[in-house]
Formats: sequence, C-alpha cells, structure tokens
Amino acid sequence: MARLGRASQPLDLMSYSPEDGMPSIFLLQESKRTAILTVFNWTEKPTEHSFDLIRDLGLQLRGHNQVSDVLESATSAQNNLDMIRLQLPPHSVKVLRIIDTSVPPAAPTVAVHGPDNARAGDTLQFSAESDAAGVPVLTYSWDFGDGVHGEGATTSHAYTRAGDFTLRLVALGLDGVPFEKSLSVKIAGKIDTRFSPSKKNRFRQTD
Repeated sequence: MARLGRASQPLDLMSYSPEDGMPSIFLLQESKRTAILTVFNWTEKPTEHSFDLIRDLGLQLRGHNQVSDVLESATSAQNNLDMIRLQLPPHSVKVLRIIDTSVPPAAPTVAVHGPDNARAGDTLQFSAESDAAGVPVLTYSWDFGDGVHGEGATTSHAYTRAGDFTLRLVALGLDGVPFEKSLSVKIAGKIDTRFSPSKKNRFRQTD
C-alpha cells in the first residue's frame, strides 16, 4: 500500500470470477501485528464475500483480533472474529485493517548513523536504517539542534558555527509508537566569510 511502498498480494489471482475480469481480493501483511484486506467489486451488481481468517486469509488470529474499516472511520471495530462477511455495492471497495491484539504496539528498531564531530561549514551526512523484521517506519524527522529540521531516511546538514549540538531523530512506526534517538555532534572552527578576490575566477567560455 502507498504509505509503506509495498504491494498487496492478490488472493484470487487464479480464481477470480469471469464477471470481475481481474483479481478483486488483496492482502498485505504490513507487520507482525497488522494486515490489510482490500476487496473490490468491479461489476454492475452487488457482491458478497465471506472469509475465514485462517483458511482463506492465512491469519492465525482467532480469539485475538480487531477488524476495522479503513475508509469508514465512523464504523465501530469488531473484535475476535472467526469470519469476515462483506457486502459490496456495484463499483465499490472495502479496505479492512486486521490487528493481532495478542501483539502489543511497539516502536520500530532503527540504527542511526552520522559523524560525532566536524568543522563548521562541512556538509554532514546522516542516515537511519530500520530493521526489516521489525515494525515498519512511516516517517523520519530530524532536529539538528540549531533550529534546522530535515525529513527522510537520509539527510544532510551543515552547521554554521562552532558548538556542541544535540541531534534528535524521531521515526514514527506503523503501530503509532515512535522511535527516538539523540546524538551529540561537536562542531569546531568557523566559516570563513572574508572576500578573497584571488579565489574568484571569471567564467570563460571555450570552443
């Protein structure tokens, strides 16, 4: 799905009905705790579906699950289902989030890399790498400790003055629990702001 950059797997690739003309049932295991079931109705008439969580979806969640409608947040979540039954009007879609309630929400595991000392004006590279077997990360937010912020798994920054700075990373995980890490960066020296004409060269076009 879009927020993870992963594709859902069609469950009816070899068994979809002729009326559908294409697969209509998709499942994405987002993490050990969360799965997303997406069901389309491509046809001109209402359709009905029933899914056994174990037999049809392969989810060992009987007695400890919560099922909620992603697109209709006002709909109450259902707990501890053995079967999921859906009725879809023509040309519609249902997206259900299925949570294994036996697995508690957790923060992602992230390794943070970056220098701990540099000179003012140097461009420093920072990166964060999440554990592929852990909770997926949705966003990375960096606070460089000098009033500047950055986003993304990799980023760069140049400090403009000497000092001891505390860099802070917040990685928001799929379960809604953030990973937080602080790094100390010592910056020495200063940026040379003097104008030196000898260091400036006129651009000359060559044939």
